[in-house]
Amino acid sequence: MTLTRHTLGTVSQARTGHGYFGEYYLTHNIPERSDCPCGAPLQTRDHILFDCESHEEHGHLVDEGAPDRKLATILGTKKGIDALAKFIRESKAFQKQKAQAFP
Repeated sequence: MTLTRHTLGTVSQARTGHGYFGEYYLTHNIPERSDCPCGAPLQTRDHILFDCESHEEHGHLVDEGAPDRKLATILGTKKGIDALAKFIRESKAFQKQKAQAFP
């Protein structure tokens, strides 16, 4: 599969854990919200990929790449990474969201 520069960058960020999501913001003291727009108290890679209601429409793509629902599978196997790329492209997950106001 040929990836655009943007998709490749986002896949790399998801795989390394350095990206636009709450867990990264929280652990690196970045003044952004760490909760998920779906209402979960902490937006993690695991949550985005396997549990987030905001991306459930595209969850079948993750399930195809990681039927065991493990990060190691989706982030560390060829089949998983291909599925991750499709998921990112279609769901827009792991991408910078518009600024959210703090409560």
